[in-house]
Amino acid sequence: MKIGIMTFWESQNNYGQLLQAFALKTYLKQKGHDVFFVRFYRIPSSKKKSALSRLKFKVILYLNDHFNMNLAVTNAVSTEPDRGFTPFKKQYLKFSPRSYTSLAELKDNPPQADAYICGSDQVWNNTFKVPAEPFFLPFGASSTKRIAYAASIGQKELSPETAQLFERQLAHFNAVSVREKSSLSICTDAGYENPVWVPDPTLLFAKQDWLNLLPVPKGNFKPESKKVFIYTLGNSSINDKEAYLSYIRAMPGVEVQHASANGDTSGNCYPSIPEWLGLIAESDFIMTNSFHGMVFCIIFNKKFIILPNTGAMEGMNERITSLITKFNLEQHMMFGFDQTKMDDLMKFDTDWDYVNNQIADWRHVAHEFLDVALK
Repeated sequence: MKIGIMTFWESQNNYGQLLQAFALKTYLKQKGHDVFFVRFYRIPSSKKKSALSRLKFKVILYLNDHFNMNLAVTNAVSTEPDRGFTPFKKQYLKFSPRSYTSLAELKDNPPQADAYICGSDQVWNNTFKVPAEPFFLPFGASSTKRIAYAASIGQKELSPETAQLFERQLAHFNAVSVREKSSLSICTDAGYENPVWVPDPTLLFAKQDWLNLLPVPKGNFKPESKKVFIYTLGNSSINDKEAYLSYIRAMPGVEVQHASANGDTSGNCYPSIPEWLGLIAESDFIMTNSFHGMVFCIIFNKKFIILPNTGAMEGMNERITSLITKFNLEQHMMFGFDQTKMDDLMKFDTDWDYVNNQIADWRHVAHEFLDVALK
């Protein structure tokens, strides 16, 4: 079956975004499907950009469409060190022959596929600057299957406008699954019966699978040190961030590798995607405010703390709490710096056998959902 995936893919520094896309594609290809990503750009209207920015954007679209270069728009303006995201996309992600910048373009000349899948990531979060409507797949032939896999809304409650969007669009889906448990009731309230709660695509693979799927190198740590990896995103503020960083960096015998992204410039390293996985695999302890950073701590059975979103982004904590509650890992969330709790969590032994068994059972739910949806 030919499957077109609608998800987020443009980032040049958000590791989780690319790894969830890679994971879903890889799983579907292992099942024998022909998989590609719809090259849809989630960007502000070009009318709001300078003439130079519009020209750069047009050049990138031309190169992508005519030479299959898989360049991201951010390449034209990015000034941070290169993390190798563009070659990763070129090697591991196959894209649609043409690019799209609006829902109108998707409707006028839709990508050809037997099925469209939206998800994972927060494709149904309608609070972002770019509306979520294109990710409800309202384009293409009526005979094309429309499936949501682990689509994330990222919040517990919808605005009246977004609730109406869900009511209009979910009726067109052949199968719906969501990433957060609370999203089940949102879908049923919108009139869709029997949505399924499934794991993020990255959880479709266990630790050893990931080490086999990508050329994961050893983490760049000194052998004799206690290895701490920090991964922070700048799209929300972190309570007591400097207190956490100062305390960890002052620990004797500790080596800290800190990757940051999404506007956070506090990091000291810029790993490629396989290197990022290597840092997690080799670390003794990890601190992050990233959902996917937390997910890979769980996959690799690492000691960790998760720092929740605050301020305007506090509602996005649902994707974190939904997962850690399922696995009884609530104690790993810290809402403010607490030295005693920090010390305890750095030594805490999680019952990883229980967690791994829970993940294995949940994978079976995902496998069954996708098998039935794609028949």
